[in-house]
This record gives sequence, C-alpha cells and structure tokens, in this order.
Amino acid sequence: MWAVCSDPSRPGAWDQDAFFATGEAEIAGLLAGLEEHGLLPRAGRALDFGCGLGRLTRALGSRFDEAVGVDISREMVRTAGQLNAAFANCRFVANDRSDLAMFDSGSFDLVVSLITLQHLSSPDAVRGYLREFVRVTSAGGAMVFQIPARVGWQVRWHPLRLLNRLVRALPAAPGWALRRLMPWSMRLVALSEDLVRSTVVGAGADLVTSFPDRRTGSDAVPSRVYVARRV
Repeated sequence: MWAVCSDPSRPGAWDQDAFFATGEAEIAGLLAGLEEHGLLPRAGRALDFGCGLGRLTRALGSRFDEAVGVDISREMVRTAGQLNAAFANCRFVANDRSDLAMFDSGSFDLVVSLITLQHLSSPDAVRGYLREFVRVTSAGGAMVFQIPARVGWQVRWHPLRLLNRLVRALPAAPGWALRRLMPWSMRLVALSEDLVRSTVVGAGADLVTSFPDRRTGSDAVPSRVYVARRV
C-alpha cells in the first residue's frame, strides 16, 4: 500500500482503512472540481487507469454504476480484487498492451489516471494512452489525468540513479544492492503541456483546464493535472 501511495508521514506502512480513505478524499475532491467547471459526468461507468490496489476504484464505485480498475501488474489486480471483494460494482482487469483495445469506444463516462502515466516506457507511450483515454470516453464525458511536465537534471542525473543503472547492468547484481537502490530504479517520464494539449485535442477532446500539483513530491519534477472533455 505504501508503494502505491507513498506518504512520508507513514514510513513503510498503511492502515487499510486509512489507505482507502485517501482514495475517498481524492475522488470527492476530483468530482467537486468537475462540478465546479460544469463537467460532472453522468454516473454510469468510470475507468481507473493504473488502479494498483483499487484505492481510487473503490471510491469511484461508490459513486458510479460500475468502476473498472486497470493495471499492468497481475499481482496488483489479483490483490485489488481480494481487498475490494465486498464491492460488487468494482471490477479489476490486467492489461499489458499499449492500448485499451479491450474496451469499446465511448464506454466510460469518466476516465481517471493519477501517479501512473509518469511510469510508462516513453513519452510516445503516454501520448498513445492519452488518445485511448479520449477514444473510450463517451461524448460529453470527462478525463482527469496527471503527468510531470519535465524531469529535472537533479533527478535524471542523481548519483544514486546512475549507480542503480550500473548495478543493474552487472551480470550478477547483488540482491542487497538492488534493494538499497530500489527507490532510484523508478522510471520517470514527462510530457510538456503543449504536447498534452495537441495530443488530446487531436484525438477529439477539449482540454478544459490544467493546474500544478505535488504528486511527484519533488520541485525538480513539476507535475500537472489535466481535465479534458470528450467532444
């Protein structure tokens, strides 16, 4: 849980109720913001892209007829299903494809993705999924997603990040070193606001607003949340 939602005030551990309460708070704030902009979608189906253990999916499920969580990790999806077994309208699926072909076009009224796109393989992969977000969103539906605008040199060229790359390149990397360097093994991908706008608009949506946030936890990796509406 701590890996999904890292909170410095809770080093290494979460109480399960407190963990899911953070999802409730985030979704409540997100929907209040959409309502303020006149973008609150109908409460049909919602998609949580990069669902992890279903922290946001569960909160969406209490407000929508169905909430679907998608994650690349089959272990996360399996555990999410167990943790949310009591919530019949929450469904979790694994997807390791570069698209969302498992879902029909226009099949979701809301698409949410937080703290996920930044860990994809490349900017092109992010843009591909942004196009898919637009495709699977129904006409008039909303998308809310977060992505860093850039990754500063302080992070990109940090000595421990470089050391992590060297250790992982060894024919037999020692396990203790891999564990110690784990915090510096995480991939970070960024996309400029101009590229986000051109991608979303080109796919058939309006980019309504964007604003900075602190989800990366570093001033060297400025992050933005974007709100779009399917035309």
